[in-house]
Amino acid sequence: MATLVLTTVGAIVGGPIGAAIGAVAGNAIDQMLFAPKGRTGPRLDDLTVQSSAYGVPHPRLYGTTRAAGNVIWSRGLKETAHRSGGGKRSGGRTTTYSYSASFAVAISARPIVGVGRIWADGKLLRGAAGEMTAEGTVRIYTGSETQAPDPLIAAAEGGANAPAYRGLAYAVFEDLQLGDFANRIPNLSFEVISDAAPPTVGAILGDLAEAAGVRISTGGLSESLPGFAAATNAPLSTWIASLGELGDVRALGGKRIRLHDDSAETGIVLDDDGLVEGESRHSIARRSGDAPALVTFGYLDIARDYQAGTQRAFRPGARGREDHSALPVALSAGAAKRAAQSVLQRLWTRRETAAFRLGYRALALQPGDRLSGRDGRRWEIRRTVLETMTVAIEAEPVDAGVGLDPAADGGRAETTIDAPQGETQFHAFELPPIAGEMPSVPRLWIAAAGSGSGWRRGEIWLSGDAGASWSSVGMASGGVPMGMALAALPATDPTRWDETSALDVELISDTMWLESRPALSVLAGANLALVGDELIQFRSAVPTAPRRFRLSGLLRGRKASEAAMAGHAAGERFVLLETAALFPIDLSVDAISTDVAVRVVPPNTSASDSPHVVHRVTGRALQPLSPVHGAAHVLADGAIIFSWTRRSRTGFGWVDGVDAPLGEEYERYAVRCRVGATSVDDEVGEGMWTLTASAQTAAFGGLPGAVHFEVRQLSATVGGGAPFAADFILNR
Repeated sequence: MATLVLTTVGAIVGGPIGAAIGAVAGNAIDQMLFAPKGRTGPRLDDLTVQSSAYGVPHPRLYGTTRAAGNVIWSRGLKETAHRSGGGKRSGGRTTTYSYSASFAVAISARPIVGVGRIWADGKLLRGAAGEMTAEGTVRIYTGSETQAPDPLIAAAEGGANAPAYRGLAYAVFEDLQLGDFANRIPNLSFEVISDAAPPTVGAILGDLAEAAGVRISTGGLSESLPGFAAATNAPLSTWIASLGELGDVRALGGKRIRLHDDSAETGIVLDDDGLVEGESRHSIARRSGDAPALVTFGYLDIARDYQAGTQRAFRPGARGREDHSALPVALSAGAAKRAAQSVLQRLWTRRETAAFRLGYRALALQPGDRLSGRDGRRWEIRRTVLETMTVAIEAEPVDAGVGLDPAADGGRAETTIDAPQGETQFHAFELPPIAGEMPSVPRLWIAAAGSGSGWRRGEIWLSGDAGASWSSVGMASGGVPMGMALAALPATDPTRWDETSALDVELISDTMWLESRPALSVLAGANLALVGDELIQFRSAVPTAPRRFRLSGLLRGRKASEAAMAGHAAGERFVLLETAALFPIDLSVDAISTDVAVRVVPPNTSASDSPHVVHRVTGRALQPLSPVHGAAHVLADGAIIFSWTRRSRTGFGWVDGVDAPLGEEYERYAVRCRVGATSVDDEVGEGMWTLTASAQTAAFGGLPGAVHFEVRQLSATVGGGAPFAADFILNR
């Protein structure tokens, strides 16, 4: 430090008295330039916790690193009410509340190039491409001397009271939705790009000294660092000492502070045969017991989103203390391992000291200069004293360095993949009851996902008045595996396994996957999918190309959807019905037979710019299922007995050998027997209907040889359900 340097200079000029004067002057400079100001430099924890307090120093950031900031302005929480329900049969109106916040966060006390990723409570909030994962906008101010006040702050505080924060890099968040963060401003951290290229140690120390009003020379400090953070009120000596842990940094003499690393050589070679008269070389002394057996080094791991990491270096067979250090420096695991090894090696090397006495050729030597011997060893001068026309030198050995970065593992960490969201795609449809429950109102299901691997969510908006007004009804998240059928699926018998047909589908994202399941799992409900309007299940899913699968071992017409088997076409929708990712919307009974418009809006996308689909509400979840096993039997007197078996919305499986529960308020059926354009219609309360011979003659002009028959189960809420229909040839 300055004390050591000026003591040496004073001794050379004026002997012991000059040395004393130099010591006093040097100590004064130390106190002025290097004295602590009540706080040392930040360690790793300082970069991870966001604050909101007066007097907190803003860090000076270098290279690319991750740092938390200090909230410097906020408008407080904004509450928004959301109302839903209120139909005649859907229960009372429900009001929920969401919260957002607008605020500014200081990032760096020196200008930056920009901000990459942003994390909120450790989860990715904004990707490197600028896509937000939560609703809200962010504006980055790089700290230029020409930046203008933020318009939001100016509008809230008034133009005259809104600072531009020139020289300070900061971020402004506007209407950030807080639902994912327990309705509070989250702990934010930023991937900050401060320099176009990794800065050198000399450039960092030079900037810190300039900020402190000190001029220094940093020749030779050419090692670059990927990223570094420093507190503006820490003494300069803190950063010299801290960066010295990464390399051999020394403070040397002169009227100004001069720094150098191990590139400074004097050209003087120490050799017993080359010593002149009056010069001598003392024996080497070795200190014992003052070198650690283990050194741990804390750093910010670049490969793990700049999370805190630790690397260790140990000396085999050594016993003793453990030294621990941590720096706010962004490094790879290998570079941090090398730093730990360098520190350990340097501490062991410097257990030795040597003394030399040289002539007038050594008058220009200063502490920090390097000498070399014929044996290849190098020595760094720690102290010089002019004594009886010779220069007495105390020196320490210089280690050879570790060399290349060793192999090292930074360990595993929970990191959020920064991937593009891609295009949002969705489907709106109605289903029969599929989750073991009986809806009392029409239910609309929303399946949404994205073509990019980074898709996370989309806000669902609904309109019941042809798009004149829209309301937000919830958030679709997780992503439902979906795509399209590549060919038309042929109709087949829905009462048995379809081992002949196969369905080729293409999913919309590489991250989606379909799995084969055992037959018993399928029978228990696994691998249920919507193809067009038919519900199918599949045992086998074989990948045939990226995003493509061939499905076989099919069960068809599931949940009474066999009527849709005849309407398949290439390119129709395929949706895997994973109910945990599907979003249900309960509508009013009054919505049946009306159109509702639906759109799914991804984060940071305008609702008006998002496409929508129109769905005609049928109340499918409320409709009775179509009867099955229809039959016609001609009696001796010419009458026809039609019979069928009902199905129940509350019991698709025949689990106990007895009839499934009715599932409706009463048992009624609408029946129709038609010949040509003439029909006979009736209602009955059981699973059979007799059409007498006289009724046939009156309606058809005789006893027909063939008839078309339809039967629908009736509901007190939505009327008739899907029909059973068949043509019967009558054996008379």
